[in-house]
Order: sequence, then C-alpha cells, then structure tokens
Amino acid sequence: MNNEAVRETVHGILRHMSYGDAEELSDEARIATDLGFDSLRLLELAIVIEERFELAAVDVDEALNVSTVRELVDLVTERVRGTAA
Repeated sequence: MNNEAVRETVHGILRHMSYGDAEELSDEARIATDLGFDSLRLLELAIVIEERFELAAVDVDEALNVSTVRELVDLVTERVRGTAA
C-alpha cells in the first residue's frame, strides 16, 4: 500500500470518527485539538487503524509523539511498509 492510499484511508477513518467538521481535513490538523479526539477516542482510533491495516499494537511512546494527521499517516505508512518487508 503506497503513501497516498494510506493517507486516503486514514483520512476516511478520521472523518468517520471525528466529532468536529472533518470534511476539509488537512494533513496539518491536530488530532486532539482540531478534530476533538479525547484520550478514549484516540484509543479507539488506534484500534481501528491496527485492525484496518492489520498492524501489531502501536508502541505507546511512538503513539504519544503523534499529534497531527500527517504524523499519523507517516507512522501508519512506516508500519505498513515494515509489515510488508
């Protein structure tokens, strides 16, 4: 799966799960602040992404460093490539 496919899938997941207006979702949007994800919603997001991309559980320290949509897309792309190798 290439970066653009991962991006589109992640954007779709975020739009579906977002409490706010995510129609014009930008890569620079902050997941917690701009999209309204609280800690429980972030946990749900992690589970959905793990299931959708068939990934092992994300390292907590790694996940805590993700704040923007772009960082999330980059992390998922890296993890997907790692499982394909």
